[in-house]
Amino acid sequence: MRSWGTEIDWFCNNSVSCDASARRAPPCDLSEAEYTSRMNGLTITLQADHDRHLLNVVYSGGWDLSQAQETFHDILAALAEHKLRKVLVDGRQIIGDPEPLERFYYSKYVTDAVAQSVNRNRIAVPRFAYVLLEPMLDPKRFGETVAVNRGMRVKAFDNLEQAEWWLGVPAVD
Repeated sequence: MRSWGTEIDWFCNNSVSCDASARRAPPCDLSEAEYTSRMNGLTITLQADHDRHLLNVVYSGGWDLSQAQETFHDILAALAEHKLRKVLVDGRQIIGDPEPLERFYYSKYVTDAVAQSVNRNRIAVPRFAYVLLEPMLDPKRFGETVAVNRGMRVKAFDNLEQAEWWLGVPAVD
């Protein structure tokens, strides 16, 4: 279980925040509101789209490996809670240029976390589509290769429509 530092604010349902010393984020009904976590430079917003059977994730701010790893657990918790199997991660607003070793560590971390979540919650292996821009998007797709080789169903794109097509979800009008 992770403990929250004072630098994190959780917002849900009209920006009602919880006690920063709490050990878990407050429960949120993602069908009615977005759920946002702000860390020192990385922000994640989650929104369940039940019509498209999809969890929308938007990252913005400065890249930080440890923050990206921590916030990934929020994605997995939302998947389990809402029984969704497809995730569209929009990271086009992330600023940074991860080193190859950081790409490896992130990919290894998320694949291990997905495997644990699948086993613990007895859910199907979810599909993840990451939409990124260079330099966050590695032209050689090293992080994607690491994750796929470790059993994750993931693909990186530079185009939102292609990512939606790969996930098999209808485009938003």
